[in-house]
Amino acid sequence: MSVKLVVFDAGDILYTIPKKEKERLIRSFVIKHKGFYDKREKKIWKKLHKKAALGKMSRAEAIKGWLRELGLGKEAEKDFKKVEIKLWKLAKRGRNVNRILKEMKKKYKLAVLSDSSQTAKEKKETLRLTGVDVEVFDKIFTSHDIGYEKPHPKSYLAVLKYFGVKPEEAVFIGHDRDEIEGAKRVGMVTISLRDGRAGAHFLAKNFLEIKKIVEQIDYDIEDFLGKRVTVKIDRPLGSKHPEWKFMYPTNYGYVEGYKSKDGENLDAYVLGVFKPLKKFRGECIAIIRRLNDREDKLVVVPKGKSYSPEQIEALVEFQERWFKTKVITKRKL
Repeated sequence: MSVKLVVFDAGDILYTIPKKEKERLIRSFVIKHKGFYDKREKKIWKKLHKKAALGKMSRAEAIKGWLRELGLGKEAEKDFKKVEIKLWKLAKRGRNVNRILKEMKKKYKLAVLSDSSQTAKEKKETLRLTGVDVEVFDKIFTSHDIGYEKPHPKSYLAVLKYFGVKPEEAVFIGHDRDEIEGAKRVGMVTISLRDGRAGAHFLAKNFLEIKKIVEQIDYDIEDFLGKRVTVKIDRPLGSKHPEWKFMYPTNYGYVEGYKSKDGENLDAYVLGVFKPLKKFRGECIAIIRRLNDREDKLVVVPKGKSYSPEQIEALVEFQERWFKTKVITKRKL
């Protein structure tokens, strides 16, 4: 697949704000102005923040309402602006974030999609306070401006529409399971950062791995046509599928260093060799495109060997019969 756009969530991806330090700063501020600070405070802010995050009020109005509910007056409103700046400066930018973003910018469009009570302009300013190089991003989107929070489809689709890219040409990087699932439902490729429970197609252990993963999946599968590739065989001729138990009448494996849209290795059928193999190098003569699934396959044969699309369909029918497929033998111009 070819990647054109990489979309980043903001909090806990580009930066993190230590919860204990944030809590301490807000508590000190409220107590200083003789307001109350207990479980009610969080409920009040959650309700007002939600409205602002959906664009139903400004962040300034939400903060003003929150302070009043805490019993704080205008003097506290002025003081809280300084507290906000301190909060954002508490944020810890991820290691190598700016360097990796600059490197990715050379090849891809980059965007931020954040559930936030801020406008995009306000988000840009606060990202600057965290030390993130905002100039690398082609566009910053917030739920406040869009009117929808993730995982609502319209949140992701607003970004895709702006850049004019198809879902399969875009990668979403997040950490929350619901947000990851939302991106997957609209057809985006997903990467979770440090959280294997998020259910993304790929897991990046650190920010550097995000770049490596994007590069692994950034290819046009049709570029393989006519080229020689090495297939590592993990299901040799005569073996059985570990789950469905059908037998493999061909050697079947994968091309190392490349990933399918589902996060798994790029698989390949090896035709024209009639003994079990461990590894095979040959020519890619066709692509099996699954129209109702995310796993396209290569068809690799010995040099000089050829098969018609009809013959290929018959030889891979043992596994492809459960999918709607199309055999591609010529690259689209």
